[in-house]
Amino acid sequence: MSDITFDGKTHMLTLTNRAGVVVNAWPANNKTTRNARPRFIPDGVYYFYNTKFPTRHPAGGDELQGEFGTYGIVLLKKPSSEEAWGIGIHSGRQAYRGKSDGAGAYHRTQGCIRTTDSAMGTITTIMRGDPLVQLFVNNNHLQD
Repeated sequence: MSDITFDGKTHMLTLTNRAGVVVNAWPANNKTTRNARPRFIPDGVYYFYNTKFPTRHPAGGDELQGEFGTYGIVLLKKPSSEEAWGIGIHSGRQAYRGKSDGAGAYHRTQGCIRTTDSAMGTITTIMRGDPLVQLFVNNNHLQD
């Protein structure tokens, strides 16, 4: 079973496979909008809701410039629950240029960790044969 680690200090997302080997690491952020709940994901261990396939969205949400990138979102379970949290890992907004937002992994979310489309492509491929189990969040903080 695969795991993912997000480090809020280095802004890196690391995928480790079932053998404990690091598959790759990519830029990522948990930079959120001011009305996001939670404002950031606290340090801790979280479990994935969808372990083999990302959740997909209709109507343009799953495209390079869309809110979730071309691969959709890998959702987390609510803490102490088996229900989907609505918070997860995704890409998107690849070339967005807003007043206070960066593009791609640096674009704000509603509480999620945003990474690159390349990262989500690799994660999606790996999780099909090596399901995701846990997300480890370390050194995270409010990123304004």
